[in-house]
Amino acid sequence: MTLLDEPKAAAQPEDISVLIPEARRRTRLRRLVIATVVIAVIAGGVATTTQSVYRTPPVAKQTTAPKLPPLIPVADGETLSSSTVMGLSMLTPHSGYGVSSTQWDSWSGRPRNSFITFTSNAGSSWRVVAPLPTVLWGPMVTFVSPTVGYVAGTQQSHSLFVTTDGGHRWRAAHITGQPLTLTSSGSTVWVTAQVCLPSDKGNTSLCPTTLSAFRAGASSPSNAAVIPTDTTVLLSLKKIDGALNLKVISTQLLAQYGPMSGLASQGGDTPEVLVQTTNGGQTWSTIATPCWGQGQIRARAVTSSTWYLFCSLDGGMEQGNDYIYRTTNGGQAWHLLAQGHIQGLNTNGLRDSVPAIVGSNTSGSVVWFSDITGVIVTSANGGQTWHYRDEGRLLAPQWTSQGFDTVGNAVFEASPYGGVLHSTNGLTWSYVGKVRLVP
Repeated sequence: MTLLDEPKAAAQPEDISVLIPEARRRTRLRRLVIATVVIAVIAGGVATTTQSVYRTPPVAKQTTAPKLPPLIPVADGETLSSSTVMGLSMLTPHSGYGVSSTQWDSWSGRPRNSFITFTSNAGSSWRVVAPLPTVLWGPMVTFVSPTVGYVAGTQQSHSLFVTTDGGHRWRAAHITGQPLTLTSSGSTVWVTAQVCLPSDKGNTSLCPTTLSAFRAGASSPSNAAVIPTDTTVLLSLKKIDGALNLKVISTQLLAQYGPMSGLASQGGDTPEVLVQTTNGGQTWSTIATPCWGQGQIRARAVTSSTWYLFCSLDGGMEQGNDYIYRTTNGGQAWHLLAQGHIQGLNTNGLRDSVPAIVGSNTSGSVVWFSDITGVIVTSANGGQTWHYRDEGRLLAPQWTSQGFDTVGNAVFEASPYGGVLHSTNGLTWSYVGKVRLVP
């Protein structure tokens, strides 16, 4: 009983007073540690997030020009196909020089290299003579002999070059402006170029045209001057556009039919004036033309007195009005051979075509033109009746600036996209080799 009734020992007050504060202290310490950890984690996360934003800012996508594939080397003496030829000058019906390119930009269709080449088999194959000093777009080429020749790029400033050793070496020839045409007759080479003045402000349609005459092999012209504008043209322009301070406008050389003689037109779409020089461009005289008010002029000079004129007024949709004339007395009188009209007023087989490039055989008995769609239209009786020979889009005639190269009865034409158009009589036409497709 004593054990059961024995009172329990009371807790010591000093122990309780020590344990409770200690427990509270540890609890506060634990909470403080947890809070510190949480704050550190949150702060670290915010810092990491903030740091990552500044380290990896959003970058706008940048468009870069596509990298062009490397140029494939072309060796001197290498044989190229006719599909590489973009300009040519034939010395005989079987031999001549060309400007060839083997690689083009796929997005623009422009060549990336240019070579002078030679053919001895009527254009079937072309042997590389040497690379040209620069890449030529829309190349023009004329050789006056097997050793002396000139090349130029259409509307490429300072792109006239001359060779005197058959194309192996070239040097720059002096020219002001951008070449428009390159022709030769005998041992005289003519180059027309467009010169735009600062005051023109880019209105190139009113830029004057210069004619430079070179003696074969020379790098500087023997004569160079601006082709003056006919007074009648300036008066007509003033009536249309008001007061003008212009003294000269752009001119188109139509034909060089002798070392010192040639025809040109001026005046834009309408009116048109035909001018002639017989002294290498030193002076020009106006010739009465039936094309006045009938649009642009194309011309083929067979002799000094027998010329064909093709007047065309583009009506859109690859159609228009065209008139074909001939003179046998140097422009004193003209005879209308045929006409085509967009409304169907057609005569002698002509339709509503718009001539782009014209040509004829040496005698002028066979004459032809390619319209702006690439169709070849021919006449075998001096322009009396006309036939549409090739209805396909031939590509070569409508874009080149050089025109047909006639040697005897053989005719050649090069496409700026590569390929040689050939005829042995001016009546039937075919491509020599395979033509490169336009991109």
